[in-house]
Amino acid sequence: MLLLAEHPVISVNGNAACLCAKDLVELANIVDAKLEVNLFYRSYEREKAIEGLLKANGAEEVYGIGSDADAIIEGVDE
Repeated sequence: MLLLAEHPVISVNGNAACLCAKDLVELANIVDAKLEVNLFYRSYEREKAIEGLLKANGAEEVYGIGSDADAIIEGVDE
């Protein structure tokens, strides 16, 4: 599905970042996908920690940090 997507995005939580950050960055590069932080219990510190892990493993840009994570998607109930 990532290969068929027009705009692939890989959502990364804390566990995934801790367990396989390097693999996620490699996968994102292979399929030309964006990496985003996706947390249920969100704090700026947690967002930055995940971003740091991904960038330490080669990610150039990580989305969903700070005010970029405040968006509400219409039609999705809270």
